[in-house]
Amino acid sequence: ASSAIAMLAVGGYIVVGNMLIDALTLTGLPALIHSSLAGIGADSVTALLYGAVEMTRGSVEAANISQMPLAVAVSAAVVSFGGMSVLMQSHAFLSSCGIRFASLLSRKTVHAAVAFLYALVLGFAFFR
Repeated sequence: ASSAIAMLAVGGYIVVGNMLIDALTLTGLPALIHSSLAGIGADSVTALLYGAVEMTRGSVEAANISQMPLAVAVSAAVVSFGGMSVLMQSHAFLSSCGIRFASLLSRKTVHAAVAFLYALVLGFAFFR
């Protein structure tokens, strides 16, 4: 029974993450980003924003970035961070171990930043 409840919780976090992204889209925030920034910058910010909420949607947006090294770096950051839905899933299971949400968030953010930098360097090395 606890396994079924855990699966429902994980699925629920994914659904809520996708609903939040749809709500962001309906507010016009991605359109505002694209009108404020030009080209690659807008695609990167949109992918990072979506990836901060839900990893899969952020990865799909990262695939739209035209420069391969930047697309690889943004994808690495999004997958490393996992999105808020993955953070909430992790927190749901790790809170019983005494791991605080702020600690988890800071570690995942640093992990995403380091992954972005490594992937950017490797992306420029392999995709010129």
